[in-house]
Amino acid sequence: MKYDPFHLRESAEVKPSVKRTLEFRQHEGTLDPEKIINWATVCSKLLQYAGEVPQADLEKFLRDNVEDERTFTAVDLIEKIGREREAQYYRSRLDQ
Repeated sequence: MKYDPFHLRESAEVKPSVKRTLEFRQHEGTLDPEKIINWATVCSKLLQYAGEVPQADLEKFLRDNVEDERTFTAVDLIEKIGREREAQYYRSRLDQ
């Protein structure tokens, strides 16, 4: 699981015309119900969180947490939005 915060950065790297977005990738193909449920939950909860939190709070959250992908992982992001069960699921899969 990977996320790319490149377009969130306010720097010379990003052109003013580029929308500041957080990109998350599609899950690998699977028919495993547990994998499907966890990925669908994570996607829907990310969108729900982004839609419900006030804009200023969302921007602060992203700046404070997502800016450095070397220290803040996708699992950390899942945990920060209150999805501990899904964070544990993905953490256990990364440990395998």
